[in-house]
Amino acid sequence: MPDNLPDCLSTGLDGHPSWRIPLDEHDVAVRLECDGITNEVAAAHYGFPGVHAMAHSWYPRVSGLAEGQLGETALSNQVLEHLRGTAFAVPLALCCAVMIYFGYSLWGGDLESGAAAAVAIGTVASFVVTGGVVQAMAWQGLFYAGSGDFRMSAVACHRWTCYGAVVLAATAAAGVLINAQYGWLSGNMLWLALAFFLSLGLLWLGTGILYIVDAPLKVTVAALCGVAVVLILHGLLRLPLIMSQIAGVLTASGIAFAAGLRILGERHKGDSSRIYPRKIMHTVYLTAPYLVYGSLYYALLFLDRLMAWTAQTAGSAIPLIFRGDYELPHDIALIGFVLSVGWAHASTRSFYVRVQALLRTSTLDRTAVFNNRMRKFHLMKVVSFLPAAWLVNLGLWLIAREAGFLVTPQAERIAAVALAAFPLLTVGLWNVSLLFALSLPWAVLPPAIAAVVLNGSSGYALSRVGTYDLAIFGFLLGAAAFGIGSSIVVRNRFERLDYFYLVAGV
Repeated sequence: MPDNLPDCLSTGLDGHPSWRIPLDEHDVAVRLECDGITNEVAAAHYGFPGVHAMAHSWYPRVSGLAEGQLGETALSNQVLEHLRGTAFAVPLALCCAVMIYFGYSLWGGDLESGAAAAVAIGTVASFVVTGGVVQAMAWQGLFYAGSGDFRMSAVACHRWTCYGAVVLAATAAAGVLINAQYGWLSGNMLWLALAFFLSLGLLWLGTGILYIVDAPLKVTVAALCGVAVVLILHGLLRLPLIMSQIAGVLTASGIAFAAGLRILGERHKGDSSRIYPRKIMHTVYLTAPYLVYGSLYYALLFLDRLMAWTAQTAGSAIPLIFRGDYELPHDIALIGFVLSVGWAHASTRSFYVRVQALLRTSTLDRTAVFNNRMRKFHLMKVVSFLPAAWLVNLGLWLIAREAGFLVTPQAERIAAVALAAFPLLTVGLWNVSLLFALSLPWAVLPPAIAAVVLNGSSGYALSRVGTYDLAIFGFLLGAAAFGIGSSIVVRNRFERLDYFYLVAGV
């Protein structure tokens, strides 16, 4: 008896013209007869005594096949999609690896305590200040590109780059005025912090353009060139580390901007479509949730470090001490984050595939079934990911400990807690991508705000009551609040996913 389905029983999930899942055996029989399968054909070619017997046998198989293929389709190319998602974080992994091996990288390293503190302030501030600008630029640039208006997409990127430069300059000026009032940083330390803040801020804006044009490999090339400049100037020519790092960052920024602007120019070459005038207040209104979320995300990433760096500073001339023994375990944990963050990209792709497959088999009177299946899909994705990610991170922690990178109990604890937190953060990132896709950006903010507040408050309390390294538990609590809170928001929205999906026009 042939195992292949007749074309008339295809549900559209295997590449054939789409028929919906049969309602019952009689529906299957009608399809068979419409396709020319008579009782004689059913007996001669399929081994059944008649059409109705064939329909009775095939109906459970057709329904089961349709359900099974939904999952199979969603899981196709998962490894490739995971690697594609991980590619965006490869530069971060490279910088962490160089830091671990050489003791310095594109920023940071073995510096005098005051200089290290200044570099840390400039680095963290550059992420937080430009994070929102890059998110807003990505949203608007990808919106125009998705509409086929590549010329306006390029214009949006140009405008947001200028906005970002203005924000960087204004923030630097505000920092100078605040420091003049409170005297936290001496003159040399202040200018050092500003140098890293401005140069790294430009780097994040440049790499943001490359992410928008989907060129992660060029981001990696830019980062590698910057690191190479640092290694040559400091490692070979013995120039001061800070000077070498600023030169490396500026090199990477220049390469990123050149590559990104070139790709944007090629995309809209010959496109004479309309350029919409600047409406700054209107743009800020539309992009406000993206601006806020970008800054909140980086605040969540770095707030525990600030709590650790500002704890127990009574003997220091400034209210911040850069602690390398806290930073190194964090860098090791970031490698685990890079390994798992591709799951968010792959799972977002699976979401679209799953929705499209279910839509082919859904009717207007079965929207509740569609929504419930997607809620189950979301739950199963999270439940299957977390244990696997924690297991991988446990292996990374054991390798780092055996290799001698975690030399103290405090370092082991910091790395272990951070490795436990990053999978929860990854779940939150996936939820954010889903909410953005459904045009629900404001829904992202409550769990992000709660995560930042919990991270900062608990990290502050723990690092003041106990030792400074206990601030890492603030990061764990913040990541848990972000992952769990955003999951609750997503599942609540999925109760009406049919409506939000339709309105978003995905």
